[in-house]
Order: sequence, then C-alpha cells, then structure tokens
Amino acid sequence: MADQTSAEAQRKIDYEEREPRSPLVRIMLLLTIAACLAAAATGFYGVYNFPDAPIRQSENGYAGKTGSPRTQKEFEGFIAWEKAMFIAFPAAFVFGFAYAIAAALQRRKQRA
Repeated sequence: MADQTSAEAQRKIDYEEREPRSPLVRIMLLLTIAACLAAAATGFYGVYNFPDAPIRQSENGYAGKTGSPRTQKEFEGFIAWEKAMFIAFPAAFVFGFAYAIAAALQRRKQRA
C-alpha cells in the first residue's frame, strides 16, 4: 500500500515538473483536432444528404444507388462532397502523425 502511494506521489511530482508543450506541438494538436472535427463533419454531412450514394449519371438524368431520381444540382453537390472527403480524412491523418512526431521529439529532448 505504501509503495502504491509513493508511486502515485512520484507520478504527480513528475507531471508537475514536466515542461509545458512547445508552441509547435500546441499548434499541431490544434490542427489535428480541427482536421478531425472537419473530417467528422464532412462524413456526417454526406451520410445525411446522400444516403443512396453514389449518385451517378443515367440515361434518364441522375440516380442514386437505389434508383431514386436526383437532380443535377444534387449530383454536383455529391461530387464536391467526394472531393472534400478525399481532402479532409487524409489531412486528419497527416496532422495526427505530425503531432505524434512533434510530441515524441519534444519528450525525447526533455529527457536528454
């Protein structure tokens, strides 16, 4: 019991003595959070507005996967949403990896 209490006390001391995050790491964390929120919002937008995706051009105009008719404006919106998906999700991964690398480099620098 005493060992557990002293280990918890040591962790608290280590946490309080730790240097704050560098400005680069803070910026990378904020960019990661923003990119993840943007990716989630983009995904939810598409699920809500295009439940029968993909929308394709057919001989009678435009139609969703279920065969329901769609307008050209909806088709153009779907194409724009697809492009946004191919930007938002990779950006979230890139910023997440960049944050992880920057945070690891900072921790390594603090230990040295």
